[in-house]
Amino acid sequence: MEAAAEHRVSYLCDVEGDWDYMCRFVAISEALSLDEHGALALADGWRFVYGGDLVDKAPGDLRCGKALVGLKKLHPDRVVLLLGNRDINKMRFTSELHDDELAAVRDLPGPFWVESAKRVAPLDFVKQAAAEAEGLPSADQVDDAMLERHNTKPNRLRWILKDTMGAVGHFERRREELQLLGAGEVSDDDVVRSFEASVGVGAVAEGEDWMRQYLELGQLAFLHRTTLFVHGGIVMCSGDRASGVTESNCIGHIPGRARLGVSDRASLQGWVDELNAWAESQVESWKAAPRWCAPSSPGPQSRWAGAVNDARRWAGCRRAAGSDRSLLERSDRGGDALMRCASFNPGSEFQGLTCTWRWQVCRPGNGYDMRAGAAHAGGRIALAGQRRRRAAADRCRCQPRRHRPHTRWQLPVSHPHALVIVNRSRQPAGG
Repeated sequence: MEAAAEHRVSYLCDVEGDWDYMCRFVAISEALSLDEHGALALADGWRFVYGGDLVDKAPGDLRCGKALVGLKKLHPDRVVLLLGNRDINKMRFTSELHDDELAAVRDLPGPFWVESAKRVAPLDFVKQAAAEAEGLPSADQVDDAMLERHNTKPNRLRWILKDTMGAVGHFERRREELQLLGAGEVSDDDVVRSFEASVGVGAVAEGEDWMRQYLELGQLAFLHRTTLFVHGGIVMCSGDRASGVTESNCIGHIPGRARLGVSDRASLQGWVDELNAWAESQVESWKAAPRWCAPSSPGPQSRWAGAVNDARRWAGCRRAAGSDRSLLERSDRGGDALMRCASFNPGSEFQGLTCTWRWQVCRPGNGYDMRAGAAHAGGRIALAGQRRRRAAADRCRCQPRRHRPHTRWQLPVSHPHALVIVNRSRQPAGG
């Protein structure tokens, strides 16, 4: 086991598949280096924290994922991989790309977390794709035969990426990366296989299940001395969209359990440990039951009915089209609670953990090397980092500044240099 006495931390987050950006960060980092094969190395005396959101916005998912997983395996005690919403939601592929889901295209609703005016159901997406492919002026002219031809895994994956994960165009970006890496002519089915292989579906060659490995190796929070690292924030929301959402500190919250009392660094570390253990158990549950489970008895299940009616359960909670048809029957897939935490869902029993890393909409990304004692905020939680592309700032010491009131939570640690590092896209006030 490696010694844990290092005094310097290098931090990077929200690369979101931008391999060139990662390489530029490494080039100016004192902590990291990259060899000719794309493998990362960590210098002695450094700890590296990756703040989450590995994929979705650029044609470099495969390289970024394999590099970070490889670095974690090389230095398991000095490398921390945090789980972001864009990482966790990839667990959905094992169930939502299954053939049974294609057969239910007429019954699946759009994602509830998208406002109704912009919400797109799989049926609407496939009809539009069919109309474009068939040269029809309107999706209303698509007949059943056309729908059958175009209700394919590639189109389902395009819908998932575009309309439920905010990754517009990422299907083609994956094709681009596969071609760049020497795969030759890449078909639509090859692209689907790449996404499925990343989470361990089908025959997987060594290293192709990099996203599954990232989820296995990742955690939700990390406490380094008096610095707490999370992906998005520590705000817990209550209320709903109709009556308004209020915010509070979610430290101590773990889904499905009584809130832990946190009053000092030891109890804060206890919360972090239990939160990470909960996330690990969710990933193990997902690996054991990666698809929707068959119901144990026939007939509609009331818990699904309630979930669909109040729109506070996972988008995969399916309902039949039309009020005269019963709910489709299914029971939870493994890891579903963690997956639901990867979407903003005020009012649910999982609201606190959702906002532990997902309160602010995540944007690409921040990075810097932080020396011991260089970052402090007078006992307040400070959100640190600079806008993406400001490469000159990546190497400098972190300089927390004042932020809007809802980000100024007191960290329950009696230490003048206590702060929280999170992903943040907005430029700090005065910066």
